[in-house]
Amino acid sequence: MNHSRSNADAPREPDVPPYQVVLAETDWDSLQTAFGSGEDLPKVLARLLTPDPKTQVTALSELGEMVGHQNTIYEATAPVAMYVAGILTHPAATTPGPIATFPSARLC
Repeated sequence: MNHSRSNADAPREPDVPPYQVVLAETDWDSLQTAFGSGEDLPKVLARLLTPDPKTQVTALSELGEMVGHQNTIYEATAPVAMYVAGILTHPAATTPGPIATFPSARLC
């Protein structure tokens, strides 16, 4: 008798949507950040994919303040995290540099 369990009944984690979809389909203006609306978040998120390391570091710092200020979770935190998860396979994130190695790149 075989007592092994099949993974067929195991819950499946949802796929992360493409970062472009998160950026385009999120109503950023309606989401709250630590400093008001999330209307500026698309510009900040897009800067994560620039080739300039200083620009990436600045964007990471801004995002940390906007959606993780004083370890608080805001309405905009989840979509920002989904965007960041979506860019993890992007060349800008996989090439050693600020996004891949920045020690305080955590957003929440």
